[in-house]
Amino acid sequence: MTSKNTGLLEAIQTPSSPFPGLRPFEYKESHLFFGRDGQIEKLLDKLTRTRFLAVVGASGSGKSSLVRAGLTPALRGGMMTGAGSKPMKPSMNCQMTGAAWSPKRCSNV
Repeated sequence: MTSKNTGLLEAIQTPSSPFPGLRPFEYKESHLFFGRDGQIEKLLDKLTRTRFLAVVGASGSGKSSLVRAGLTPALRGGMMTGAGSKPMKPSMNCQMTGAAWSPKRCSNV
């Protein structure tokens, strides 16, 4: 191959693939994530009724991508304007012990 041909090959830029391969889509790639709008709407609907949401499914089914590039951008984009955590009363001093939290472990300060 001549140096002229080598230079031409180096000048050719291969467009990047819109798919991340085996890793999940990230928040910054939400513009590339599509086709699961119905599932995102169901997750948002569930979150309007409860404060806990578990996304479960088979390995490799896209759970992480759904949350990172689907649900999170929707939440940050204002799809649930009334959502948010309610602050605790400042007069309460609560501690977590291990993974369990109990109101019995709270005391007035």
